[in-house]
Amino acid sequence: MVSHMYASEEAWQPQGCAVELPLRFVWGASMRKIFSCSCVKIKQSGVVVMKCYDCPLVEGIYRFVETIAGASITAAQVLVDGLARVTINWCGGWHHAQRDEAEGFCYINDVVLAIHKLREKFSRVLYIDFDLHHGNGVENAFAFTPHVLTVSLHKYEPGFYPGSGKLLDVGFGQGRYYTVNVPLKDGVRDDHYVSLFHCIANKIWSAYCPNAVVVQCGADCINGDPACAFNLTPQGIGLCIKKILAWNLPTLFLGGGGYNLPATARCWTYITSIILGCQISTSIPDSNVDFLCYSPDFELDVIPGNRSDLNTAEDMKQLAEAICTGSPLFKTDCCWWTEVSEHAEIGIHNYNRVLGTAMYSCQRYLACFEAGFKIISYVNLKCMTVMQVILKKHEL
Repeated sequence: MVSHMYASEEAWQPQGCAVELPLRFVWGASMRKIFSCSCVKIKQSGVVVMKCYDCPLVEGIYRFVETIAGASITAAQVLVDGLARVTINWCGGWHHAQRDEAEGFCYINDVVLAIHKLREKFSRVLYIDFDLHHGNGVENAFAFTPHVLTVSLHKYEPGFYPGSGKLLDVGFGQGRYYTVNVPLKDGVRDDHYVSLFHCIANKIWSAYCPNAVVVQCGADCINGDPACAFNLTPQGIGLCIKKILAWNLPTLFLGGGGYNLPATARCWTYITSIILGCQISTSIPDSNVDFLCYSPDFELDVIPGNRSDLNTAEDMKQLAEAICTGSPLFKTDCCWWTEVSEHAEIGIHNYNRVLGTAMYSCQRYLACFEAGFKIISYVNLKCMTVMQVILKKHEL
């Protein structure tokens, strides 16, 4: 729990997500009946049969879901009310949940609910997904509308979850070409990734002219994650975040995947520092409560991976051209392919509390899943009630 880390920041308590609020996009009738109970009793074996194998029912799940969704909806409401230009909910970003079922560790799609809230004021919302996995739940929710343009950069290979998000998936009906998928192979590095994003982002900015932006910052794309796929670092993702912030639009940042807790905390901490416009130390202070989690180097930086990059420069160029020229939405000439320089140095100060916020979010998000999808009981779920939305109130 963090409050007033900086003078320019305010912490807001999330409003509870009433059962009636998310019914536009959450559960089918049977799911609503299950989650209408305030407390779900777990069988002695610890397992409750549920429609989705990777989203087991655990005690207190309704309150958990309510808090996650309520935090993202509160963050979106703050943008709608004009109380801030940037809001953050690192515990959000559950982008796999579908209209009729939980999926991919996601019991509710808080992203969709937040976008619905933003649509009460903003006519064109841009959704950007940096998670390693395709944001299939969000894409499916808005595949038929031109009012939400979804962009997902993700790993796409046979057998890799969720198996969707190929280049030719562009939406349907009136929403055709308002879905942009950027399928990548193993080993992509910061330079190619950032160059590709800048190329596509420039096109989207000029062609779509969004009124608001929602960004899912899943940290499982970072080197060190058990998924063992990309060679990215928080500094590379940070360059993409800076591009988004330069648009000066109402923007909601959400968390997402990330199964290496220290690496995820490092990533979200670094992104938070960029949003707040402050420099933080690369050395983790030994006074930090989670100091030992960051061994052996005790540094903020995550080193790039050394996996073979299966995405050649020519592959990335062709992918950019296919996206930028293959859609009628982009009527101007394709942007030039340009290499983006490596990240800038980050400096020193006010590190402890920012890192603590990210680490706390990671621990709460992953608390119900150990290695091998082990189910545990949420006997201390009340801790979730301290989840907060961090707000940046002045212009960046």
